[in-house]
Order: sequence, then structure tokens, then C-alpha cells
Amino acid sequence: MRHNPGMPRLPLIAALLLLLSGGCGRVDAPLDDVGQAGTWMEFSGVRACADCDAIEASLRLEAEGPTQRYRLVERYLGDGHARRFEESGTWRARGDLLQLRRVDGGERTYLRLADGRLQARASSGRSDPRLAGDVLVPLARHPR
Repeated sequence: MRHNPGMPRLPLIAALLLLLSGGCGRVDAPLDDVGQAGTWMEFSGVRACADCDAIEASLRLEAEGPTQRYRLVERYLGDGHARRFEESGTWRARGDLLQLRRVDGGERTYLRLADGRLQARASSGRSDPRLAGDVLVPLARHPR
């Protein structure tokens, strides 16, 4: 079989992508990849708070068989102590939109940006200036 010069060499491209993603310390994986059974992915971020110093957030997406679950922990920092809030539920990806549905029925929506970060959006997926600072950075992606 002869190589077509117009066709890129997939192994070389895959190796370069792996090298580039490993060098920056961040994971840039499609959300659909996390939906594969036995995988998980973590994100974290810090955002401004109107009545506290800051809000630290940690999000973990998990997939096990057809079930896709998440756990979001938020710590409201200030006055020498932190208040911790935890929510969990199911998630689904529609293209680059990530929808988190809490067990109590509430919902959050994030858009996966080109660099792999998640930015909070209105439930419709549209940009909302009030949510512009709510960004989560990918930390790790692992098979179970």
C-alpha cells in the first residue's frame, strides 16, 4: 500500500497531540469521550462571590455503563472559614454543551471551550454575562 502525500500520517499526528496535551498539564478531551463506560474527568475553578471572598468549585464527571453521574463541590470562602455545598446528579453532553441535572431537579449548563475549559451558560446554552467568570479548568481524565 502506497502512502498518499495528501493524507496526514495518523500515528505521527496522534503522537504530536499526545505530546502537546501532556506538556501543558491540562486535559483537552471531548465530553463525548468521558461518556464512555468506566471513565471519569475532573475540573476545578475559582470565581468571584458577592458576599464572600471567593467560591472554589470542583466537578467530577463519571460514566459507568449507560449511567453518567456528576458530583459538584463548592466552597464559599471568607472570614477564616469555608461553607461547603455539594450536589450530585446525572449529566449529558450535546456536542460541546454539558448539562448537569441535580437529583432534586435543578440544572446547570456549561459550554466546552476550544481549550477544554467549561464555562457556565444559561440553560439554553447561550452566553450570560453574569456567568462569565464561572469557568472550570480540566484537571484529569482517567479510565477506571
